[in-house]
Amino acid sequence: MGQREFTVDTRQLERLSGALAALPRDLTGTVSASVRSAALESLRNVVMREYALSNKGLSGSFRLRRVYDGSTEGFNLRFELAGRRLSGAHFNVKPMSRLTFYPMIEIIRGEPRRLERQEFEDGLQYSPFIMETGAASNKARFPLNVFYGAWGSKKLKHARWFGTVTKSRKAKMRVFRTLAVPQMLGNENVAGDVQAELLSVFDRELIPRIEKRLDLTAEAVVKG
Repeated sequence: MGQREFTVDTRQLERLSGALAALPRDLTGTVSASVRSAALESLRNVVMREYALSNKGLSGSFRLRRVYDGSTEGFNLRFELAGRRLSGAHFNVKPMSRLTFYPMIEIIRGEPRRLERQEFEDGLQYSPFIMETGAASNKARFPLNVFYGAWGSKKLKHARWFGTVTKSRKAKMRVFRTLAVPQMLGNENVAGDVQAELLSVFDRELIPRIEKRLDLTAEAVVKG
């Protein structure tokens, strides 16, 4: 970061004190953003070697939690990755067309399998099929996904049940679920490379973010 020179009067000192008081919180956010970037790049550069993940929707497939641990010596901050189990649309599904029953899905690369009927709490078996989700106009979301119809396998034969999913109809659907991001990052086949990638990206992202934050703070103090 380049050197900056600026003069300070009494009012600027007050503003400087306020800016510095807020800086630790800003730095926590900066670290959080760097960790998130590192996790996302680990998914794209390492995890996708083992899993047949799609690039679409990866940024929204997990969340980062800040966990504060209190002790007699003070507080420790750690970051935890969490996330729901992803749907079939996050992986390679073939054929990916509307009203396809028993689609093929590839979760582990090189190991595609055909989805079968699944029995739920009501004792009935439900057939998996691909259906529109109502997200066709939003390129950031999946327009098609794999579902189980919760009205029973017999009624799945009637095409009138299919179409864009509405709020009322979602209650009658079950989405096919796979793995969560933390499970994939912790897979022993990729965990070592994930750790190296996390540290590399974290180091690369963190310092520039901190420098940018400090530069903005200095400019705000000068300009008032």
